[in-house]
Amino acid sequence: MIARFRRALTALLNYIRSKVFVRLEPLVPRADLDFLGTEYGGWPVVVHPSAHDGVCYSAGIGEDASFDRALIERTGCTVHAFDPVPRVADYVAREFANEPRFVFHPLGLWSTDSEMTFFGPELDGWVSHTAIDFRHTPAAFRAVVRSVPSVMRELGHDHLSVLKLSVEGAQFAVLDPVISAGTPIDQILVEFTPPVAVRKVRGQCAKLRSAGYDLVAAPLQTWNWKCAFVRRDLPIASQR
Repeated sequence: MIARFRRALTALLNYIRSKVFVRLEPLVPRADLDFLGTEYGGWPVVVHPSAHDGVCYSAGIGEDASFDRALIERTGCTVHAFDPVPRVADYVAREFANEPRFVFHPLGLWSTDSEMTFFGPELDGWVSHTAIDFRHTPAAFRAVVRSVPSVMRELGHDHLSVLKLSVEGAQFAVLDPVISAGTPIDQILVEFTPPVAVRKVRGQCAKLRSAGYDLVAAPLQTWNWKCAFVRRDLPIASQR
């Protein structure tokens, strides 16, 4: 009973926060914006010519890689997917056995190269684990974590078409070295996992604006705050 009440209260607070964020944060719509994937696993994204045959990093796969599959099919890009959860490795082995453009890395993304403890999901049966113990759940496993610039150096990538982060609270840690290094990325798709203070999310948006990105979409839901940032100088893709 108490757990249900707390979840209902958190849902209400998340709803209020989302409305405040959308009202305060400047949005720069683009005519070439699309939505790829399922309602749960999908993301708003610009399907731009720069992504064709490009490289995309997708962190946090879970058991819905519909966005990654659609991105591959639409652009022919190679998706490097990152998720440290053992159950996810089994899922992608089944779903992408015959897709060479989907490359799976069983590790997490973080601000540095290290090893961290990941904590379990809030409810039994859920797949999402987190390196940020904001749910106060038991420790589940330890896994290797890497920074985006470090992974890019190892894999020989000097530019990313898309960086997608659904990393259960670790998005701030992952983005800091990306922004500091001026890493060349056309689009950054990031989920701000609630509960999180609106001022903290807006602070990250301000950093991305200063780095040359516009917030082009923010289809926020109570438990699902997904924001799409596109490099300001990326030309509008022609519509066919």
